Amino acid sequence: MVGVGVAGIAVLTGLMILFRFTQGRFLAKRPDHGVEFLIEAQPPSAPSATNRLEALRLAVRKRAASAGVRIYWEQVSPTRFRIAAAVQHQAAEAMRAALFRGGVLEFRLAQADIGAPSGSGEPPAGFEFLECPRVGGAGTAGVDRLLVRQTTEEGLGGNLIGRAGVVRDCQGEPQIYFVLTPNAAAAFARVTRSNVGSRLAVIVDGKLVSAPVIRSPIEGGEGVIAAGFAASEAVQLATALETPLPVAVTVIESTEF
Repeated sequence: MVGVGVAGIAVLTGLMILFRFTQGRFLAKRPDHGVEFLIEAQPPSAPSATNRLEALRLAVRKRAASAGVRIYWEQVSPTRFRIAAAVQHQAAEAMRAALFRGGVLEFRLAQADIGAPSGSGEPPAGFEFLECPRVGGAGTAGVDRLLVRQTTEEGLGGNLIGRAGVVRDCQGEPQIYFVLTPNAAAAFARVTRSNVGSRLAVIVDGKLVSAPVIRSPIEGGEGVIAAGFAASEAVQLATALETPLPVAVTVIESTEF
């Protein structure tokens, strides 16, 4: 859930703070073994195309540094890039998620759970049905199906995160701790102040991650997201939220070598 009791947050895990302030450098040549990805970047609109593709390159490099690896980067066409990393083959999928997840965050208001079975009925105008894991005392405990507004709350969509990391709750379960940018923090305070008792949907890359009840206004721009994460998933998502990709990318192929 989005945290209200931030005072109870545990110490940041070592995985997330490792290489936190080190963006590293690109490898000068392709490593002798590891995994390689061919990606296609959604063509950015002119005149910012060059700047946004360079921002993509730097964002992927920063994400790799957060995972403790350096990467080889090669441009093979105006919008296609080859990225290689010297990691074990079994880490290929984790590396793919860590490097290429979009990290686009939205907060939308949602209505309480509904009891209708999944796929039945039509949502009211301006809403959509979304599902997310229900988090219990020992992780996930079923699925919630909610009515979620289709529009993002004003000021609460896009690049909102100033800092993010992984923390542990009192049961040792990983959560994502975040600090919003100043503008996003002001919008977050306004929305939570006006909607105490409502549910606030946390959506990442179009997927509903969590939808906690707003218990009180959240004025400080800090919070946590709890959704029964595995430790590796929490680290990947925190990294993506802190460094969202400036353009959407598609992984065309991945190769182990």
